[in-house]
Amino acid sequence: MSNNNLTNMIFITQDDVDLLDNDGKGYCLIYAFFQGIHESRQSEKDRNICVSEAMKLVIDKEEEARDLSANARETIGKWYDRYKYPLENLALKRGEFWTYELLEFYIRISQIKAQIYYFYEFKESVFVMVKTRHSMERIPECKVVILLERMNGHKLLIRKVNAVISIEELIDNTNFSVLIDTSDVSSPYNNSTFISIDLCRKVKVTNDFSCGYASIAKSIGRSTLDFIKNLSEYYLNEFKGLGNHELFSKGNELSEWVRKRESKIMPYDLRLTSEDG
Repeated sequence: MSNNNLTNMIFITQDDVDLLDNDGKGYCLIYAFFQGIHESRQSEKDRNICVSEAMKLVIDKEEEARDLSANARETIGKWYDRYKYPLENLALKRGEFWTYELLEFYIRISQIKAQIYYFYEFKESVFVMVKTRHSMERIPECKVVILLERMNGHKLLIRKVNAVISIEELIDNTNFSVLIDTSDVSSPYNNSTFISIDLCRKVKVTNDFSCGYASIAKSIGRSTLDFIKNLSEYYLNEFKGLGNHELFSKGNELSEWVRKRESKIMPYDLRLTSEDG
């Protein structure tokens, strides 16, 4: 059942959207993008021509890609003898795939009047939007294309959002300041450490299971320690008198962990999960 009360686009679920699949072959992201641009009216031949031309344009504009990540630039270098692959029905290999960073670069250099909004599946059938460019604010004259990446890496077009209000209103209601920015070198998040067990991305500088707390703390501008301390106090106050309540017990354990944090790493059982209130 869809969530007709959806008011913004930070989190969505499988029931909130209608998805359009594609045949992948390493091109699934650019395939999904062109499905959105052309509203699925392209023939396979025309689509493959567009993909080949897009890869060639990215190669030709490589000098303008200096601000892209090292991985993106490395991928462009591999496309020099790959850009005709779509025309020959040949698949790309891992390390040669389109990414949202390359797609944003292509949109910029091609001057296509389109904006993408990109979601990661962080637990089964639940998706979170991530920041893919400097400004995520909607430009009225641009076509909105919403894309989704499954936990297995497959990318799809979100063909329709099942909500009472329009997709444009949903985007305009979204607070983009809280989005995960995976391109920020100072961010504790990156694509290779995205895990489904916690609510956000694993913090690279920690060696325990405090990663979920650190992710939330960063998004609201707090220190990890303060966030955990406040959460433990909330559990102890909220569930006071219910000594056997699971979250009351967790509040006690979190409080104890804060007190002994210098000599004790966070155990697995105290990690932040979707069951936390």
